[in-house]
Amino acid sequence: MEIKHSGHKETFQKSEIFYETCQRLDVNVIALVKLQTAIQASNNARDVKTFRKILQETMLGVLYLTKFRDALLDELKQANNGAYRCLAQSLHDRPKELYSTLNEFKNWIDKLTASPN
Repeated sequence: MEIKHSGHKETFQKSEIFYETCQRLDVNVIALVKLQTAIQASNNARDVKTFRKILQETMLGVLYLTKFRDALLDELKQANNGAYRCLAQSLHDRPKELYSTLNEFKNWIDKLTASPN
């Protein structure tokens, strides 16, 4: 896709970076699913530790992604272009979806590892 205006090209490249980052975070979510299955089968302490580490790293990644997204949304607003408005909605929703999934994982692992009173 060739974009003639250099500002638009830069914004498009940032959008690509955003989605590539989402894909990397999705890989972490898949790893969490696999670890969750392993933990449910064996309750291995090492798997729990690895699960928490990946969860923490992924949540931090979503935080950085959200900050990056906010700056990108400002650029898209300034572009005032219909196609960019559609992209902006997608950019807006994706970190929320990731965070919601991660929050479910966090609640699950916290319940599983809660110490009895």
